[in-house]
Amino acid sequence: MTFVDHPVCDMRVDPAGILSDHALVTCRLPVTVDQATVVERLVHGWRRVDRDELQQALMDSSLCHAVSDGAPWFDDNCRPACLECRRLEHRYNRRSCSADDRRHWIDAVRKRFWLYRSTKEVYWSKRLSQEGHSQPLLW
Repeated sequence: MTFVDHPVCDMRVDPAGILSDHALVTCRLPVTVDQATVVERLVHGWRRVDRDELQQALMDSSLCHAVSDGAPWFDDNCRPACLECRRLEHRYNRRSCSADDRRHWIDAVRKRFWLYRSTKEVYWSKRLSQEGHSQPLLW
């Protein structure tokens, strides 16, 4: 079996003229071989690394600073909205399953969505104006 654009050429069955499921089938297929991609990389000799200096560099970097609870724009206005949504979801799913409680929960989720969206926009607009669109400073 081959693809339509790969025709089989010079097909032979050995031994010829014998009906058997144990025969050698040979053929030629058009095959294109691409050049292998060469990737050059620089490898540092780890034996020569000053481990104390590396540890200090890591401790001084932002990698080892405390991670915030959420996104950088998540402020004191967002936290109560999040808690309220969880409370209403819990009330609807685990207690009442009433249409009224579901409506309150959905309304809180929508309110939270718009609060998050506006808070995010304000945060990033402020950061862009402060950092002057510098990608390294934004990251």
